[in-house]
Amino acid sequence: MIRSLALLAAVLVLLDTALTLPEPFPTLALLVAVATVGAVAWALAGLIFPRRDR
Repeated sequence: MIRSLALLAAVLVLLDTALTLPEPFPTLALLVAVATVGAVAWALAGLIFPRRDR
């Protein structure tokens, strides 16, 4: 759970950085936005469905 929260925090920092980039970098901002959505979904899945140790 702590790993998922740390990942979510890192993704929010990356998203904030991408949104404050100057205009000549729309491709990078779009790439970071797509990665952000994927990482948030992964972090939420880790919180909702935690890994079970055998």
